[in-house]
This record gives sequence, structure tokens and C-alpha cells, in this order.
Amino acid sequence: MAPSSLKNVQAQAEVENIAANSSAPKSAPNSASKSKSKARSADSASSIASDILVRFKNLYQSLNRDSLTKAKLADFYADDIEFCDSLHRIDGLDAMFTYFETMYENVPEITFEFHDEFVNGETSNKGPQAMITWTMSFRHKRLNKGNSISVSGSTLLKVRDEKVVFHRDYFDAGEMLYEHIPGLALVIRQLKKRLA
Repeated sequence: MAPSSLKNVQAQAEVENIAANSSAPKSAPNSASKSKSKARSADSASSIASDILVRFKNLYQSLNRDSLTKAKLADFYADDIEFCDSLHRIDGLDAMFTYFETMYENVPEITFEFHDEFVNGETSNKGPQAMITWTMSFRHKRLNKGNSISVSGSTLLKVRDEKVVFHRDYFDAGEMLYEHIPGLALVIRQLKKRLA
């Protein structure tokens, strides 16, 4: 082989080597790498949301008027917690503690039975989300003559830095409260019959 054709073969081999190591073929592995990274991130977020549900159940199974402390809430909720239910909207941990303190003061007994759990690791700007359905049974001095009341509901939780920043309870306020107030209970039952 002539020296010039040897140089051409070497040059061609170098071009092929450069082409083989160029950014075009590497874009596929980078894309796969990004997909794997995103999947790991979603798995991590789902894991955080699952952990939050475990902590949520532990908190509410142990929470009562004797065990309620701000520190206990602060272990689970962020300082800027946004709490909403069918009756209230509370902003901030201090306001939430005051609300819970007042609420639990008149509730000598409360229990939760937890049912279905849903976890979403990929969410918008507030991080992972989790939802759980439950049945709450409680006694209140001024409702249902102090007898037990059971209410079904669900809770949506949004997480940031492994603390809950948004807590929304969904339940029927009539079933929980209004149907157990003398006078008002009769009106609500009659309304329900008319609407059925």
C-alpha cells in the first residue's frame, strides 16, 4: 500500500472514530440518563409521600386533647402550613395549633380508621402529594348528646422538604356537625329527604 493511501485509510479511520464518539450518538444515552434520573426523582418523591402517610397515620392515631403539643405538630407540619377543611381555613403553624387546641378541648375521645392511600411523586411546584381516606369517630360534649359520631372523609397532603405545607380535609360538614345540633338537625334531615 502506498504511503498516501495509508494516510487516507488512517484519516478515514480517525473520521470514523470521531464520528463514533461525537455528540449525536451520545444524545441517546444522555436522554436515557435523563429519563432514569427523572424516574429516580419520581421514585424518591413517591417514597417521601409514602413516608408522610405513615407519619400522618401515626400522628392522628395518637393525637388527643392530652397529647396535643405545638412541637408534635411542628414535627409534621411546616411553619407556613395551609390547612383547610369544610369549616375553616388556617394559615401558619401557630394558628393551626390554636385551632386544634380549641377543637380538641371539647372532644374527650377521637379515633381514626384509615382506608385507601394514594401517592403522587410528580406534582407541580409544591412537591410530592399524598391522599388518604378515613373514618373519624369522636365524641363532643355539645353534639349528639355526647354520643359517638362517625364521619367519612379524606385528606390531601402536599409536601416540601419532608414536611406538610398543605393539608386539606374533605368531609360532609352536615354529617359531622349540623345534623347533631338540636333544631338544626331536623331541618337538615328534611332538606335531605326533599333532595333525595
